[in-house]
Amino acid sequence: MSEQEKYEAQGRAHATLKMHRSNIATLTVSLREYSKTLMELSHAIDAFVRDPGRREPPGAIKPQSENLRDHLRRLNAATDHANSQLDELFMEAGKARLLQEEIEKF
Repeated sequence: MSEQEKYEAQGRAHATLKMHRSNIATLTVSLREYSKTLMELSHAIDAFVRDPGRREPPGAIKPQSENLRDHLRRLNAATDHANSQLDELFMEAGKARLLQEEIEKF
């Protein structure tokens, strides 16, 4: 491999590694948002369980239990998406690690 070919290969490898790192960052942000949503829902469920018979605030459109059920329905769809994102994150991290090792061999 000539020096020019090696230089071009290194450039492509670095560009690909940058793409993988960008994908990892995007997936990480999304999964952290999902985690935040889980925590918020957990707190809302805990509050409801502590006092399930509490009166709704004046002007409440729906009872708290119905709001929680709506959130849980949306969470089920988000969970499927998060599962696929976990798989993608694992694959992207593996590709980035292998590519980084290859780059270090140059």
